[in-house]
Amino acid sequence: MGEAHRSTPTTFSAPGSASQRLEVTASLYQAHARWLTATYVDLEFSGLERDWLPISASLHLTTDHAAELGGFLANLSQIGEAEQAAQVQAYLSALTKEVSVDDHPSNHG
Repeated sequence: MGEAHRSTPTTFSAPGSASQRLEVTASLYQAHARWLTATYVDLEFSGLERDWLPISASLHLTTDHAAELGGFLANLSQIGEAEQAAQVQAYLSALTKEVSVDDHPSNHG
């Protein structure tokens, strides 16, 4: 009673500033029983928030909810990367226009 199968925990350390850091430790968990039991993903969050405030939380997700969370984060990341690329492109385009206006012969007296 009360026993379970657990995978080896895996930790992801998110880089951040000196005053911020986050570690997420994940493992699979399945209760030991005579009948078939669901597999869960156990997540533990720890680290430091702004102003050196400690962060500590845990989450027990079904595997399908863990997949939804992973998809949510992947989609958000893709949107952020696309927005960043658009901003870089707009910035480079504006610089190119500035350079071409400054190099125009009528601008050199």
